[in-house]
Amino acid sequence: MIITPARRDPTRTVTHITLELTTPCRPPCPVDHALMPPETWCRIITEAVELGADSVRFAGGEPTAHPAFTEVLCHTIRARPDIEVVTDLIHVTRCHWTLFTHERVRLATRWYSDAPVQREAITHRSGSHIRTRTNIVTALGLHIPLRVDIVETVPDQRIGAARAELLLLGVPPDHIAVDRRRSGIGRPNPPRLAATYPTILTNGDVATGPIPHRLITGNVLRHPLGEILATPATSIPEP
Repeated sequence: MIITPARRDPTRTVTHITLELTTPCRPPCPVDHALMPPETWCRIITEAVELGADSVRFAGGEPTAHPAFTEVLCHTIRARPDIEVVTDLIHVTRCHWTLFTHERVRLATRWYSDAPVQREAITHRSGSHIRTRTNIVTALGLHIPLRVDIVETVPDQRIGAARAELLLLGVPPDHIAVDRRRSGIGRPNPPRLAATYPTILTNGDVATGPIPHRLITGNVLRHPLGEILATPATSIPEP
């Protein structure tokens, strides 16, 4: 569905959209990929771009783990918005690297500690430290734009040493941020701009506002995105 400028509510113009292809969970929790098919994700991206979105973020749990991630990312590249993929940089395939080198794509990842034991205790993934570290170096070597959030989650976390290691790897200082406010994925939506930064959840719900106080405005499995964003939001507590 194409929404023409004459039908848009200027307070609801979409400038950015976040897609949570998968749900955050800790291993060995399996990721439920069956909630929405890839064609639905592609339709959402098309509608968002028609509504004015010039940037798309893939976030949630681990977007690269979704079996249709490559298909959806290719569609997004063809739609021509700027793209950010928030990934733990653990399971990156050769095909992913090829797509990540596209001029419209940039990456974001999370870093917890320079100490492998501490990081793996936080992520509950054996070997996650060396795999993420190796792929940070690979991304920098391929000149892929990369930002890194050092997420503080436990007492006595080696924040300073973690930042120092990133600098040694070659991450620019202005691409490193220390996040002491949350342990979630991606950046929260600015409260005053919530309507222009919708997040599509894995079940199709359209959420606005920062975690954990999101407002659910509708579901893309039942209504077009433009119609949803033109309706009042309803506060629904997240589990």
